[in-house]
Amino acid sequence: MSDSTNTNLHNSEMDSDPPTDSKNISQKEATHPIDIEIPSTSQNRAQSTPTKNPTNSEMDSDPPTDSKNISQKEATHPIDIEIPSTSQNRAQSTPTKNPTLPLWVAGSSPAKFFTIDDILKVNDSIEKMALAHEIAIDPNFRLENMKKRDPIEEAVQKTMRAAYWDKLREDLQHDPPDYSHCLVLLVDMKQQIIDLLSEKHGRMRAEVENVLDIDLLRQQIEKNIVDMNRVFLFILDVLNGAALTKTVFMEALRNYLIQHPEKVGNNELTNEDVANIIPQVFMSVLEKSAFSDEVLFPETLKLDEARIKAMGEKFLQLVITTASIFVASNLAGKEVCETTSFKTSLKNDLILILNDINANNYVDKLENVWLQCEVEIKKHSRIWNDACSETLKNQILSLSQEDNSVRCIAKERIYAFIYSIVRSPGMAPVRLPPGLSVIQSELAALTSKFLHITNHNWKAFGTFYGQILDELYARNTN
Repeated sequence: MSDSTNTNLHNSEMDSDPPTDSKNISQKEATHPIDIEIPSTSQNRAQSTPTKNPTNSEMDSDPPTDSKNISQKEATHPIDIEIPSTSQNRAQSTPTKNPTLPLWVAGSSPAKFFTIDDILKVNDSIEKMALAHEIAIDPNFRLENMKKRDPIEEAVQKTMRAAYWDKLREDLQHDPPDYSHCLVLLVDMKQQIIDLLSEKHGRMRAEVENVLDIDLLRQQIEKNIVDMNRVFLFILDVLNGAALTKTVFMEALRNYLIQHPEKVGNNELTNEDVANIIPQVFMSVLEKSAFSDEVLFPETLKLDEARIKAMGEKFLQLVITTASIFVASNLAGKEVCETTSFKTSLKNDLILILNDINANNYVDKLENVWLQCEVEIKKHSRIWNDACSETLKNQILSLSQEDNSVRCIAKERIYAFIYSIVRSPGMAPVRLPPGLSVIQSELAALTSKFLHITNHNWKAFGTFYGQILDELYARNTN
């Protein structure tokens, strides 16, 4: 984006709210919305001190509150979200006010708040509409009954499995142990593990080949020097996804400790620390799956990989759509932006254009995006000219750069909203960040679907995640 573009967007930024101390406050005692700090997704910005929460003149400014000793469980008031930065190129910059947008860009409607019930209702309505649509257009649509298993087949299968494992147990209990059947089992397990790993798991594939070297294991068995416990523990780690999961959590923990250096001297992580890190892992996977095809999914999220990738593409779609609306609104001017149908109509058109967006084609789609923005502006503007058209084209096409300032604003606000819901679901209504009211339905639907996955995953593997973080913290701070 050109310097003139940045000037257009940043010269009109509004005053930020006074900073508040957001540690240990009882929300039950708070009389005003409070600021909560959302951790930055960028490792490089972690060393910067927190910046003030950006505000918009469309929102009423609240007086600063003393944020000491607040329990989220007792929260009854809306909470403001501090927008984190995801840009790696501003890592070493000194704290500044976050850029905001002119009144007519973000909109002048009253502040909007979302509860979990609101989000779930939106998603439920969309799912019902999708089911009704499928029934209407597919003459062969039907709900299939679950087939009951043949009791004879089930009994035979159970008996054969028991016999197999009984024989294996008997062989291993010999003195010395008979590993012949065990070796056959290891060959099959090795092949299945290799088949599960893709080419991007090169390091893990190499480790599997090294530890499960069948020829070497056969020689060790013949000499009675094999350490089978080590082999099976390695297999369990791989099958549990411990190796890959630890890698993902190590990155999240490293970012968290850089953001909070005062935690390094502690003996252990607190429950609050763990509760802050786990959502960062979820959000990191969602965000990276949107902008890269080569995302290493923890095995604990492997079953939801396809769903999360689809949500990542929706995340990218909303980022580009919102950023494009910001650019078009800024260039169109206040009169056009205050036209009732301008932003909604433009949003609907851009959603259609970007409906099949992914990391490989979104740059090409920006050409159609700027053309549609121009068409919509021309419907309402009386002073649009070729110079404005060229500026619009350059600014929309520059959204292909991940460090583009307008794209970062849109991305950070969408990220902050989803993070706040995942971090504290159901605690209190969450204020929709400025400028996102135009995509509130789409954002609520995405957040609801992502929340279903993260809630279930957290309940299933929360203890496991806590153990990993404790282990990694102890290893890296001692």
